[in-house]
Amino acid sequence: MRNFKTVILASLFGLFSVGAGSAQDMSPEGIWQPANKESRYKITFCGEDNTKLCGLVHWIQPEHQNADNKQLLGTYLFSELPQRAENKWRGKITLRGHTIRGNVTQLSPNKLKVDACMLIWCEEVTLDKFSDL
Repeated sequence: MRNFKTVILASLFGLFSVGAGSAQDMSPEGIWQPANKESRYKITFCGEDNTKLCGLVHWIQPEHQNADNKQLLGTYLFSELPQRAENKWRGKITLRGHTIRGNVTQLSPNKLKVDACMLIWCEEVTLDKFSDL
């Protein structure tokens, strides 16, 4: 019975250790893309103290470029968002030409959610990590 308890405790400790390591591995920095893979965003830490979050429109698939979205290349989807909680930043986000309050939440090491609402209109985009910086 004593060996069984030792195995259970060791297993639980191992699970918690893996979870803690995964949380430390989470970084929003990298190149991210939505599921349709039509665009990519370069997300970095920024600001004077390098703790805020910036997201730049990095790439748009050539066959999906048009006069409107081509102008977005090199512009910020969001800039200098302050961190509000662990893995969560809140501030002004530009979606479809409108600058509104929104959130960037890192769901896992390879998944980010960007969401924003204006009156009754809300937009949510999940981004997958394309590459590290």
